[in-house]
Amino acid sequence: MDGGPPVIEHAVSDGIAVITIANPGRFNALTIRMWIELERIVTELSTDPRVLVLVIRGAGDDFSSGFDIHDLPDTDPDRFHPVHLAAEQAIATCPKPVLAAIRGTCVGGGCEIAVAADLRYADPGARFGVTPSRLGIVYPSQPTRRLVELIGVGEARRLLFLGELMDAAWALRVGLVSEVVAEGEDVIDRTMAVARLLTTRSQISIAAAKHYTAGGAERSWPATDYAEGVRAFRERRSPGFPSAR
Repeated sequence: MDGGPPVIEHAVSDGIAVITIANPGRFNALTIRMWIELERIVTELSTDPRVLVLVIRGAGDDFSSGFDIHDLPDTDPDRFHPVHLAAEQAIATCPKPVLAAIRGTCVGGGCEIAVAADLRYADPGARFGVTPSRLGIVYPSQPTRRLVELIGVGEARRLLFLGELMDAAWALRVGLVSEVVAEGEDVIDRTMAVARLLTTRSQISIAAAKHYTAGGAERSWPATDYAEGVRAFRERRSPGFPSAR
């Protein structure tokens, strides 16, 4: 994919949708068009009956360096904030699990995408940063709040104030990532293994857990997986949940 046009690619197989941020010549930076396309794709996959889990990754050796500086307006940041906020919100509110497979650079808007996901798996060599203070950009409230909820006020301020790049060990320690894979283990393979495992679980239970951990109100849920789950437990076998097909 090196040298190709900047694109957001996606493919669906066996219940898993893989979304690839592809702009390798710029560390997978996202143009305005790519942000718009990312929001559209995630929104469509959110209601696609073929899809149980979404995985977001970068092409090649990086996740994403965020907004493509060459595509930013010169004077008015309000012209680009709506497009990346819409993509972030689509990821965060997707009713299905969203996993991020992170290697290399995960900075700025790339880190924003990762934080909006539900689970984040990182290569030991991954680097994380949120760098608006280097550009005089005011980081919007929505991703700021999400970052604080994930890693706490102190570490969020450290990232936002200093604009430094932090390593994967730090990201794991503060809770920015769910897991750092072992040296020599491929982070894409590990993330896909988790995604495959999730396709075997009760999708009703997962959707409810995502809803409530996001602060959603009490509501009723279908009981269609319950009988199979209890029966499988008593019979000491793996369940075949109707919701997981």
